Amino acid sequence: MGRRAREARGTYVAYLDDDLEVDPTWLASMFRACEVKKPDFCCGPIYSLFRVPKPYWFREEWEMFGYLGDTPHQTDETVYDGNLAVRRELLTELGGFRENFGMSGQKIAYGEETDFHSRAKRAMPNLVVWYIPTASVHHEVAPVKFVISRRLRSAWAGGRDCFYLGMWKEALRSRPRVAVRLAKETLVLASRCLCVVGIMLADLFRPSRSKWRRFVQEAMIKHVVALSAYYHALRQPPEDADKAGDGPSLG
Repeated sequence: MGRRAREARGTYVAYLDDDLEVDPTWLASMFRACEVKKPDFCCGPIYSLFRVPKPYWFREEWEMFGYLGDTPHQTDETVYDGNLAVRRELLTELGGFRENFGMSGQKIAYGEETDFHSRAKRAMPNLVVWYIPTASVHHEVAPVKFVISRRLRSAWAGGRDCFYLGMWKEALRSRPRVAVRLAKETLVLASRCLCVVGIMLADLFRPSRSKWRRFVQEAMIKHVVALSAYYHALRQPPEDADKAGDGPSLG
């Protein structure tokens, strides 16, 4: 657990990213929800913030997280640590967020909040999570997010971390089945690559409104995530098949 969290003395510890803007109602909404509902977790939506004009092909919702409607309610959805308050006793009991998940320097990695939420649910089957729509923030979408190669790298990292988080443990338990699924995802992506080539050729006649980048995002990214998960599952030694969820052990 981080030093600042250990030094905290309040009932709750709130987490925000360093590249976002909080709405004027955020603090009051989060404080009141924690005071009245007394949840284990309290979370709110994370909207997109564009400091530079976004490309015409880029959809705003691709960088929106944790939006669960406009009404406060209890939820079982996974929380996001960019806009989250955690009961300090629970944070201390679980040892906080594990450092082998999440961004580190230039390494693209995810999953620290998913891992923490999963451990909390195992420790407390009756875990209480409240979603508060007025406790909202706007997260900056850096221009690098507009680069397709970066989005593909992020998808690959996401699939790797899905495996290490144990999110698809049952589906990945059988190595022959994983090999078959890996082959299928490879074929799907190969066919989609041919589609991209065709769209790029068509884009020669519409250079100001090319469509291939949006196609890659909407038709290929989820398959890259799956391919990465299956690939890392095959790399894991068979005797370690049940260790998914313990964190990355391979580079």
